[in-house]
Amino acid sequence: MGMTISELYPNIKPKEDGLVYLEVINTPEFRLTGLLWKDKNKNYHRMDDEFMDEYNKGIKRRTVHTAGVQATLRTNTQKIGIHMILDDPEYMNHMTDNAVGGADIYLGNGTEKRYWHVIWNDRNGDFTQVEYCDGNMNDFTVNFPLYSGVKSFEIGLCPNAEIESPTPFAVEKPVIFYGSSITQGGCASHPGNNYINILSRLLNINTVDIGFSGSCLGEQMIAKLIAQHDAAAFVIDYDYNAAGADHLKETHEAFFKTYRADHPYTPVIIMTKPDYDDNPADGEARKTVIYKTYENAINSGDKNVYFIDGSKIFGDHLRDCCTVDRNHPTDLGFTRMADAVYPILKQCLSL
Repeated sequence: MGMTISELYPNIKPKEDGLVYLEVINTPEFRLTGLLWKDKNKNYHRMDDEFMDEYNKGIKRRTVHTAGVQATLRTNTQKIGIHMILDDPEYMNHMTDNAVGGADIYLGNGTEKRYWHVIWNDRNGDFTQVEYCDGNMNDFTVNFPLYSGVKSFEIGLCPNAEIESPTPFAVEKPVIFYGSSITQGGCASHPGNNYINILSRLLNINTVDIGFSGSCLGEQMIAKLIAQHDAAAFVIDYDYNAAGADHLKETHEAFFKTYRADHPYTPVIIMTKPDYDDNPADGEARKTVIYKTYENAINSGDKNVYFIDGSKIFGDHLRDCCTVDRNHPTDLGFTRMADAVYPILKQCLSL
């Protein structure tokens, strides 16, 4: 049996709704993932704050966005509350407010998680939502906003609720994804339907989202920062952010080689963009460059690099239902992206 909330935190008094609210980043009983530098930064930023002045404009703004961040807790609480104070939400006309600045909760253990509740974002920037639970001991996985930061993210539990360690991941090392606005989660209907969060559920894995809308350009500095961390696998998915094939020629293989120099045996999955329909000729030119990175690695003896042809991800059946704007995936599009990555990642991780 775990200790109760009132035993662990006797000095934090319940609020009017009867719940004790705990700041996630300061609560060791909550497993907080998706933040490679959280111990150094002491906040919810996705990149290392030390180099904030050196990031490009887009990364500098969107490092506060909490795409891919998850808090998991195991408890028998009869009520759960979420209190968020948002930081610079990036509202858009083609993405729901709940995906931008809301959250969602999945209930269940390991690969058996199921969608339980959305945490509604009413655009006032400071909001609380309470939901009733069955009081059984369960894992609760909370997905943070995709296109907003959080100045504060608190989870409220009943004072008499017990809390235990959540079900372990199948693989504890993180799988790191580097890429575009699509990688960041645009335009899922709610945070849990970004393809990275889908893969986290399907495989019960620890994932990190280094996706920044319009801003992942294959920069050497970012490759070196990512390479500081020991990953279970690394997914390179920044095709769409490159200005074109010439930009990819200048950056793609160099980015891969910089990472590979520090991690010679880590599985690396290289993807091309799934949105080919607007300009197939441009897509093919980009794919040729990216495939060359993969081909050169294979020819040099690399046995742990994999290639996914993004043009085939959405398929033909209901292809037009896979994006909101012929670029950014819908929930169906993200599901098909997860389906494309799933078997390769499962193989890489020996699951």
